[in-house]
Amino acid sequence: MYSNATWLERYRNRYQWAVRAYDQFVRELAPELLGSLQRSDTITVVVYGATQVGKTTLILDLLGLNTLTSDEVATVLRGGQQLGKSATAMPIRYGRALDDHWYIATDGPMTAEQACERLGRVRREVESGGIRDAEVLDIRIPARLFPADDDKALSLELNIIDIPGINSRNEDERRLVANLARRYVSVADLVLLVGRADSMGFLNETDLQIEALADWAAQPSRFRIVLTFSFSPDSLYQQFMAGELTCEHVRDVVIAEMQTHDYHFPPEFRSNLFMLELGDSVRALQRNNPQYCERIVQITQRFREELLGNISQSAGPYARLYSAFQLDRVINARIERLQQLLQEQEAELLACKSRAVAQLAEYRPEFVRGQASDIQKAADEVRLQLQAMTQKLEQLHACRRSLEAFNCAQKFKYPVGMGEQRVSWLKKKLDEAEQYQRQICQNAPQWLEQNGLIPDWFREDVPVLEYKRAALMAIETCLDDYSLDKYWFSSNFNADRETLQKALDQSASEHGTRLKALLNTALQTNEKSLKANADDLASQRCLMQVSLANLHIVAQQERQLKDQHATELKRMEDSGKLVGHFESRLNEAFVQELRATRQAAYNHPNATQRFYRLLHARMLLSEIDRMYQGRKF
Repeated sequence: MYSNATWLERYRNRYQWAVRAYDQFVRELAPELLGSLQRSDTITVVVYGATQVGKTTLILDLLGLNTLTSDEVATVLRGGQQLGKSATAMPIRYGRALDDHWYIATDGPMTAEQACERLGRVRREVESGGIRDAEVLDIRIPARLFPADDDKALSLELNIIDIPGINSRNEDERRLVANLARRYVSVADLVLLVGRADSMGFLNETDLQIEALADWAAQPSRFRIVLTFSFSPDSLYQQFMAGELTCEHVRDVVIAEMQTHDYHFPPEFRSNLFMLELGDSVRALQRNNPQYCERIVQITQRFREELLGNISQSAGPYARLYSAFQLDRVINARIERLQQLLQEQEAELLACKSRAVAQLAEYRPEFVRGQASDIQKAADEVRLQLQAMTQKLEQLHACRRSLEAFNCAQKFKYPVGMGEQRVSWLKKKLDEAEQYQRQICQNAPQWLEQNGLIPDWFREDVPVLEYKRAALMAIETCLDDYSLDKYWFSSNFNADRETLQKALDQSASEHGTRLKALLNTALQTNEKSLKANADDLASQRCLMQVSLANLHIVAQQERQLKDQHATELKRMEDSGKLVGHFESRLNEAFVQELRATRQAAYNHPNATQRFYRLLHARMLLSEIDRMYQGRKF
């Protein structure tokens, strides 16, 4: 069935074939890329930035409202807020009322006081957490506040949304704003990133705070940079006061100023950069430097006209097709950011490893590199050493208990016995006894071990007991005083023999006492040393176990990080492959459209329609080249 559309209808729909190919392409992309491409049917322009950078003033100015003379608007929109605080608590779409009253959502007509109170209630609900989610709030401003000549303003057919500042001090408002900002930014056809010229850091990924905005530098067809308070900084005054001011000159100066602060501004965004001075800042310049203000108002007006034309052209019904031709840049930017994020997270994990073994390295410097396998091996060795020391301590405790019940003096006793009643025999017994006690002193560790009183490993730590003969000197002197060897009376012999036995018993007792004291000292010293070493090993083992636990956690996080990164990277690479097929799909759609148009040019029963088809075919051939070149169409 042939269509009888007019030429105007055909011209308006000349890219429907491309839109269909585009929609099919978008449905096959990774989910996180859909936000960069899918849009609603309504053309949406979102204004995004921090609190108090002039977003609302910018929108009202672009809509044609003179923000220098409309104090009523500022009062109402602030909703009772003090100056210096954000006037926007909800995503707002501003428009012009058909009469001279205020309208907020479905409420109206209202006076300025009623509208101010209504917006104040909205803000209080947001700040108290009463509003968790919300649609765009429509505000219609009285027609009387717009100048009569408003041909240099944005079309009200555009869906231009004022997103509240994301850096609100109120926690509930900040949470709501973040959710709403993500929602509306992801579906916007055009995003105006607004910030102060003296605070360019707002373009950094961390300050933007929304993932959908992180790739702005890769999408010049979708993002515009608008700097407010562009001419107020003292550092720019001297440069703008002298010589002729042009938009290009101002861009040169501002971009050079960015570079002095080590901020790299993408060269392809040069024509997307707009500098404005609006609202209160213009009033301040009028008061303080009217001559400079006059120059600034003129150049601001030229930037404003450029921005209006740019928005009107870039927010057309086919503008979103440009995104498909830039998607490879978006994907590459995201891959680069993923890799950078991986490097940063790997560096943090490496720092975590260092922290995990820092205290351990004080004991064992060889572990400073934090190899878990080496630490585990050392921990096992320490565990075995600790078990051995614990066992030795238990053996020493048992040894101490055995020695307490053992009579060491008994080992040194030497019985004199009965023999020939001569002095020489008693001297011989004295010599034999001394030799015996000397030998016992010398071999005390061996016989203590042999009798199970001390463990074998402790024998080397028992010092040799010094032999002392003080207890025998009296009997030795007594025996030396005899001039005759033979005793005349048995009683004298028996008396000397008993004295010798007593002296030997006393010597045995003294040596036994000293041996027990020597053993106790050696036991205490050994126990103290073993206990200190055991405590040190226990500390090392504890540190090793803590370090190993932390290293296992880090290793698990590292595996998860790499797996997550690999998954995300594969999804980006898969989407990149689809981008490579987009041109061929567009070619196929174009060939089908051209073939159908040419066929209808030959076969349509209506001559006018055949002529329209011929014109349409020529238009297709000329427009496809412009589309591939990325030019406006």
